[in-house]
Amino acid sequence: MNKELDKRLMAATIRYARRHIALTGTNPSVGTLIVRFINGCPTIVGHGVTARGGRPHAEPVALVQAGDLARGATAYVTLEPCAHHGATPPCAQTLIDAGIKRVMTGWVDPDSRVDGRGLAMLREAGIEVEAGILGKKARADLGGYLNRKQKNRPYVTVKLAVSVDGHIGQEGMGQIAITGPLARSQVHMMRATHDAILIGSGTATEDDPELTCRLPTALLTGLCWTVRPVWMFPANWRRTPEQYRPQLLLAPMRHWIRSLNSRM
Repeated sequence: MNKELDKRLMAATIRYARRHIALTGTNPSVGTLIVRFINGCPTIVGHGVTARGGRPHAEPVALVQAGDLARGATAYVTLEPCAHHGATPPCAQTLIDAGIKRVMTGWVDPDSRVDGRGLAMLREAGIEVEAGILGKKARADLGGYLNRKQKNRPYVTVKLAVSVDGHIGQEGMGQIAITGPLARSQVHMMRATHDAILIGSGTATEDDPELTCRLPTALLTGLCWTVRPVWMFPANWRRTPEQYRPQLLLAPMRHWIRSLNSRM
């Protein structure tokens, strides 16, 4: 296959991986496409994405779908196949056993149990391997996972609605619409793909926001299957309304509170 075709197929794999962003627990949402030439045309014979909750991984899902057609085919994987035995066998070994001929990956997994070992296993088995295809795009969707593994801290996205002259509102005028429907839809998509929403106590007191994802299409696809945890700025937690306080100590957020407090 030529380089341009590899890029196009990796781009399709990255898009497919987005189906389960924020639904795979501590595992990243990884996408896999199994492609082979049939009658001279590149054909997707198997596709997989990390299942909700984190298992099974994308590679075995795609390989089961491809069946015997996986032998001699190319696997496009957004993140390096794992190389360690956990709840399931190493995905690198699963690809080897399936007879995959080429593996194209978007980013190397920084997990200390992997970190290049998966690619090394594949190469030792005689499989052609190339890493970093559309690496920046693959990394962007894996930001939360990569930040946690490499820096041991959460991946934070800052959302600001600011007027052309640099203001966020007008004193005494209540809520003033600065953005439009498109921007608000984009914000709700951000909510759907993040584990928590952080606001200040002033916002909670003055605006009493719902902080939920309200995208009908996302609800239909299961993307917004639950309300995301809400967390207040720790320095002002005593000023937050009572209805928000129980959510300050949600178990998944405790390490965030300790981490951010240590940096203040």
